[in-house]
Amino acid sequence: MSATASTYQHLIVNVIAQKVTVLEWVEGFYEERVYEGEQAIASPIFPELQLTAAQVLQNC
Repeated sequence: MSATASTYQHLIVNVIAQKVTVLEWVEGFYEERVYEGEQAIASPIFPELQLTAAQVLQNC
């Protein structure tokens, strides 16, 4: 899937649960992906993004 101007994506950082949730708008619905620890966060909007959930959470 290629990112377009109509691609919507939200990142939710839950410091208490130590999780990063990515919501991506696909064909009228949000698809949810949850990342923890050293899992790399995948983003079709920013494919060059090289961050893990742990890296995002360490600065919160």
